[in-house]
This record gives sequence, structure tokens and C-alpha cells, in this order.
Amino acid sequence: MAEWNNARRWRVTCAVVFMGFLVVVVTVGYVTPPRSSDSIRTDRLGPVSGESAEEYAVRAAAALNEAPEETAWALLTFDPPARSAEVIDATGDTRISRVVVDGGAGARPDDDEYRVLPDMPIDLPSPVPGVITSHEALETAVSSALSRLRTFRGAFEDGTPPDCTCVVGVVVRADGETLRSIAEHESVSTAEPLPGDAVWGRFAVRAR
Repeated sequence: MAEWNNARRWRVTCAVVFMGFLVVVVTVGYVTPPRSSDSIRTDRLGPVSGESAEEYAVRAAAALNEAPEETAWALLTFDPPARSAEVIDATGDTRISRVVVDGGAGARPDDDEYRVLPDMPIDLPSPVPGVITSHEALETAVSSALSRLRTFRGAFEDGTPPDCTCVVGVVVRADGETLRSIAEHESVSTAEPLPGDAVWGRFAVRAR
């Protein structure tokens, strides 16, 4: 009889604990609703998977023609890759927020294929008048990208300098008129703007 009572008490205790667990789960789910869709990255800059360079150029040109008067985020691509000085010459005073460096920069001709890494994106430090110029900020970011590539590549590295011909894209913020003017520069291959309401950090970037 005592054993039966103990077993019954154990079953009751387990049932109470289980019900308590369900209450906690329901409560937590209620007070922490799913994230809003606003936090999901739905915008992107650059070619999509399977899209040829020619197809992307046509799509980017169409988006550029419809670029808004207000400022918007945009991707500028360079093919062939450009030097930092060429990028600054094309963009002028336009703020560059991210640079994408050729993943093959620094690879030696005899490297195996796996040593050619994906392109490396790096955010730029903000230029400070009298302290760091836009060109210096860009070279700092390129140096950082090359350093990361060097770390991944290890001994298979030729010591590429930051003024290398290795910039394949930059993300800028400018109005439509400025972007169309930049797109006319001989070193710029494409200029693709996002809608004006796109938020930094909420869109993907792929230069090629």
C-alpha cells in the first residue's frame, strides 16, 4: 500500500511539474512575439545567383534611371578592379561606407584554386576633417581587407600593398543625380541604387 501511495504521489508531482512547464512556455511565447518582418533582409545590392554580368548591368542601369531625388544606398562596381585613387576620383566627396576587395588579391600564380578566396567586404571608418581623408579611410579599409585575406591564405601571399588594383565595389549613399554622374566615370562599371527607405545593415551586398 505504501509503495502504491508513493507511486501515485510521484505521478501527481510529475503532472504538476509538466503543467508548470507548459505555463512557462506559453507565457514566454506570449511576452516575446516573433520578430517583425522589418528586421529581415529583403533588399540586396549586386547580381543575384545565376545572373550574368550583362544581365546585371541592364538591371542596375534601369534602377539607376529611376533613382530617387533623395539620398539612397547604392553599389558601384569596378571591372576591371580599381585602385583606391581611381575610386576616390570617381566618387569625389560622396561618402563611401563599404569597400569590397577582390578575393584573389595577393594570390600567387601557382596557388591552388582554393587559395583564391571570396571577395572581402569591409566597412570604412568615417573621414575626419583635418585628421583622415576619404582616400586614407578607403586605403585603411582596403588594408584591413588584405590583412584578412592574408590571414586566411597564410603562406600563399605576395604582400599586396593597399594601393593595389583590387577594389571591385563600394557602397555609397547619394541622391539619384549624383549617382548618375558617378556612373559616367570611365572606371565605374555599374551603379545600382536601392529604394530610398532601405536601412543600413538590412540589405545584402555582393559586388559580382
